[in-house]
Amino acid sequence: MNNLKNSLLGNPVHRLLIMVSLFFLFPQSTPVVYLKSQFEYLRGNYRKAIKVMNSAPQSLKSVADTGESLSAMYYNNMAVIHFYMRKHNLGAFYFRRALQENHVACSEFNKPQHGELIPVSLCH
Repeated sequence: MNNLKNSLLGNPVHRLLIMVSLFFLFPQSTPVVYLKSQFEYLRGNYRKAIKVMNSAPQSLKSVADTGESLSAMYYNNMAVIHFYMRKHNLGAFYFRRALQENHVACSEFNKPQHGELIPVSLCH
């Protein structure tokens, strides 16, 4: 099973087909836009990757609902792209913002609800 999974996902044609099918099933969902941006990044189209990343819809769901911080992922992806474009200061800025957003997400995720015990922090 693992070899089948690796052969399907390792093949660039299969990855492209998966991406296209996701695009038609969920055309404006944030994960699909991030996937399209990553595809452009892997092809070396860094400016297009930034453009696609900036077209992602803003999610109104909280970290507690989804379990992921889209803003932290956005800033992290922007940092990586800018480092590959040799814009190291801007990349460092985006990495710093990603860490700040991750800290905010962790503090939001670890808030106790009414009547709950205070959870052990997952983020330090």
